[in-house]
Amino acid sequence: MQGGRVEASQFARGCAERLRSIEARLDYSCGSRWQGQLSVCDDLPSVARLLLPLQVRCGALLAGSDSGWLESLAAMSAAELETQSSELTRMVTGRLNELDRAVPPVRKPSEILGEVVFKQFKGHGTFLGTVIEFDQQTGFRLQYDDGDTEDVSWNDLRTMMMPRGTGEAMPPAPKERGERPPTTPGTPSGGGGGGGGGGGGGGGGGGGGGGGGGGGGGGEGEGGDGAAGGGKEEKKKTANETPASLPPGWTVEVRGRSTAYVSPDGMTHFSTLAKVQRYHKQQMALAERFQQQQQRHAEAKKREKEKEALEQKQKQKQGGASG
Repeated sequence: MQGGRVEASQFARGCAERLRSIEARLDYSCGSRWQGQLSVCDDLPSVARLLLPLQVRCGALLAGSDSGWLESLAAMSAAELETQSSELTRMVTGRLNELDRAVPPVRKPSEILGEVVFKQFKGHGTFLGTVIEFDQQTGFRLQYDDGDTEDVSWNDLRTMMMPRGTGEAMPPAPKERGERPPTTPGTPSGGGGGGGGGGGGGGGGGGGGGGGGGGGGGGEGEGGDGAAGGGKEEKKKTANETPASLPPGWTVEVRGRSTAYVSPDGMTHFSTLAKVQRYHKQQMALAERFQQQQQRHAEAKKREKEKEALEQKQKQKQGGASG
């Protein structure tokens, strides 16, 4: 009896190592809790409890596979296990082999460049980022939608990526935010606030007479004389005062002597027109990359289905020939 338990424990630890190897090939990690459970896996129910979330990560790669027996095994008592251990060991081995065949090999760093990722910043929402560089020493460099960059390891990157070829929905659309915690190590790619008065002055130059109008349009480069006529009141510029180069939907707010450019949803504010244009350009590029990534995933899923259909036809032909 004792020898049988030792053998079962050794088998379970061997399964845990195979699961670790398979999970490492996925773009999307199973998480630190799952990783911790690998080290204490010592029986078949433990293996089943590790297999179930891994299968969820694999998604469509295991489409049609029955998991009811795994759920039963995960909750099975020691007495029940003794009567079915041989059959369950065979079934677990078969499922591991199935997973091993279904999960593609880990991608080269060069294949990940250009991928769109999502990162949650507590209290600040979800941010889009793009993998722009890889360095053997520092890992992958991400550029977020606000222009900041961050170096992350492969393990950290896997927590932000979408599972490959699963057909799962993407995370919720990220919310644009004006501010975000600084990344570490981060290298902001945006410029400073210099030149901010130019954008505001250009919009308000048309109001030469009235004190209120002149004060509202006056930027840092304008004289302070016009500010006394009512420029302290917060207001939005009208359509004909909005700079022609401002992206559609953005508005200009003037607060005393300062000018703010506000996004269509009102959640992102910039102090200069140059920052708005850079931000908008990045958003358009990210949206295009996102669509391309979705298209690649859809094409991969289509090829997988075509491959399965072809294999099924070949099996049917072979069965007919043998009959």
